[in-house]
Amino acid sequence: MQQQSDQPTKGSLYPALQRARLQLSIWTSSHIPRRELLNPTDFGWLSDGAGQLIPVFCTENCAPPGILNLVRCGCRKNKCDTEHFKCVTNKSPCTEM
Repeated sequence: MQQQSDQPTKGSLYPALQRARLQLSIWTSSHIPRRELLNPTDFGWLSDGAGQLIPVFCTENCAPPGILNLVRCGCRKNKCDTEHFKCVTNKSPCTEM
């Protein structure tokens, strides 16, 4: 799964709009008995094969690469040596930011 960001891109916005469209369809046709239901996997959801639905959050990077590289790791001046720090986990260079 891709990383979430405050600035949505088309890759993160489109699946959210698809899920909203599916929910709107359910609500606006709820008064119709025995209506044909839409397939959630066509509207921003994935099936895990066991009947559980998992939301699709991103179809591509959720933010431009420049923003994703500005992850604050919280380490002290170039002492990022464990998976605990985000810069090591994301394979990003350690910066003073």
